Amino acid sequence: MKPITSLLTIAQWALFKDIPIVGRKHKRNTLMKYVRYVSCILFLLSVLSPIKKSSAQDLPGSPVNLIELPSGSIVIAMDNVNQANSKNIFNLKSYGLIVHLLNNDVKIKWVIKAGKAKDGVDFSVNATKLKPTAGTATYHDFRSGPFVISADDVEGVTALIDGFNSTITTVNDKVKVYKTNAAVMVNQQYDLAGFKPKAALLNNGGNWDIHRDYMLDAGITFGMNSLKTSATNWSQAIASDLLVNCYTFASEAHWKEELISVAKPVTDHVRLFLQAGGNVLAECAAVRTYENAAKFLSTGGINPLTENKFTSPLSTLVYPNPDLSYSQFHGPIDIAKGGSLQNWTFSGSLQNNDHDHVMGSGSNQNIGASAAKFVSWGQGGMLYYLGNHKFDNVTDLVVLNGIRMYLNAFLTPPANNSLVCLKSTPAVIICRNSVINEGFENITGTNQFSDLSNGLNLAGSYQVIQSTSQLSNSGFLNVHPQTGDYFLAAYTSKKNTDRVWYATLMVKPNEIYNFCASVALLKGQSDDPNNLPGLYANGKLLASGKVTSDWSRLCGSYTVPAGVTSVEFSIRNSKKGSFYNAIDDICISLPVPMADRTALVDTKPLVNSVSLFPNPASKYFLLNVNALREGDADVRIVDGMGKLVATQKNRVVSGLNVIRFNDISNVRPGNYFVQIVTGGMLYNQKLIVVK
Repeated sequence: MKPITSLLTIAQWALFKDIPIVGRKHKRNTLMKYVRYVSCILFLLSVLSPIKKSSAQDLPGSPVNLIELPSGSIVIAMDNVNQANSKNIFNLKSYGLIVHLLNNDVKIKWVIKAGKAKDGVDFSVNATKLKPTAGTATYHDFRSGPFVISADDVEGVTALIDGFNSTITTVNDKVKVYKTNAAVMVNQQYDLAGFKPKAALLNNGGNWDIHRDYMLDAGITFGMNSLKTSATNWSQAIASDLLVNCYTFASEAHWKEELISVAKPVTDHVRLFLQAGGNVLAECAAVRTYENAAKFLSTGGINPLTENKFTSPLSTLVYPNPDLSYSQFHGPIDIAKGGSLQNWTFSGSLQNNDHDHVMGSGSNQNIGASAAKFVSWGQGGMLYYLGNHKFDNVTDLVVLNGIRMYLNAFLTPPANNSLVCLKSTPAVIICRNSVINEGFENITGTNQFSDLSNGLNLAGSYQVIQSTSQLSNSGFLNVHPQTGDYFLAAYTSKKNTDRVWYATLMVKPNEIYNFCASVALLKGQSDDPNNLPGLYANGKLLASGKVTSDWSRLCGSYTVPAGVTSVEFSIRNSKKGSFYNAIDDICISLPVPMADRTALVDTKPLVNSVSLFPNPASKYFLLNVNALREGDADVRIVDGMGKLVATQKNRVVSGLNVIRFNDISNVRPGNYFVQIVTGGMLYNQKLIVVK
């Protein structure tokens, strides 16, 4: 495939392609080349005129990327005409074929015409049906985002197509594939070379199987186990898996959770995955839960007064972005099919590149599908919202198209077409016996915690922010909180004695404290050898490290000397200089009990991550424990004074474990710590008991 990079190049291609050198003096050939020239210019104007410049192909107005698709290329049709099944409706198994080919390293392009109208043609070409049975050459209009394989890359592909189609019994349910008989200009929205989709099907609401069934409907069952809980391209998962495993996509089916304190740990994981370039979809009540807890697309969450108020005919729906991948489906969709949240509007102002895909028109503009983007560069970082509880009728086009929107999100590539594996420390920072767990969620300008002045402008100043977009100066990196909604942005002075943050604790001699904090670069040179933020205890340097654009974790320990009863813990630069840095998730632990201290020596961690829900709890709670290997995991409940209230012995295996603490009905209402003692380590989770 040849990329076309300028109008002049296209004009030259139109003028001279297929015209013999010796014949250019003839009038007929001269006329033909000018007809071709004018036609090409008109085509370009039709494509380019509605387009606004954008830096990312995931957003409205994405850049045009015209290429020549040579004769002999393969087209996997994605419209209702060229990909109809035995029920004369779109064949969802086409998505399964695409995933099968990607799994086998076939180089696929996703073609979507820039600026097209809803159900508009992406390209037209003379083509012959190649599979499952041979057809005759005829002119085809391909719509709804066809996938193509260049003639240069088709070796071995027909055998893979035959292998996939052999698993389908009815001939007319096999996936239809076409071969082009002429070269044609197409707009390449995504080059999927190297992309192997892998989805984490989150189960916070117990409805993960809704999205699993979408995969089954599409034939994406490669490597599926007998319980149908995992396959090569998807698996049941929890949010903390996004931090320790690698995925390209995550989705959350119906999850109704009104307590922000319960939803927030999940959305913190999701935000980090988005910021790392992964893509996420929330459906039905999960849209409300995600938006109200994390304010991903708006500042005010879902407007409760407009929920499910769309009652107009489907013919009144509009599709504002038909040239983006999420909207590649042929025909209408039902945004009032049923469920806790079918359609909605937002409160407050919109943010994070919010844009809609299906919505009402006129006086009722409720939204049935929308999206936002959390990285400013290239692909990935997309969050998709989809209304309705589930789409469960593959013979009804307006229902089937809901499944198509889900699968389109699943096939939209992440950053670099690769699995998203977070490079930095997991977002849920486990503070064992924490005395201070500062995430800057409740800091104001009146707090006395820094030597710097409030209001980031000159050297020696700070500001507590939600993102660098709030800063008045330019040149900042796109930094968001490691967890929660806020972090500390600091512009250090040239005094290495200035404390960016500090706190004083009353202590006892010989006690051991752990001190950790997350740091990231706001502006300047990554890995600057002079930019070395450090952790200090009473002026003693415990740890320091270079700062990069990724969040990284600094940790150190401090043994209280004899005769010392108070310790000032602080963060400051160990070298002189003016640096822009971000600080988040400061954690200072309680002393490790002597009974546990011996076990902490020369041991390897057994647990990778821990999360607790429901919280608050009244009768029981569950612990999601992601273990690195098999071992004992004892669970304790202790009160604020460290008194043991209840205990339970458990055994974990490698991978995800769900531990149920069976009975807390006799525990008095109040605030507690749940301790998981395993592998010589002590992990702490806060618990609120209510009645």
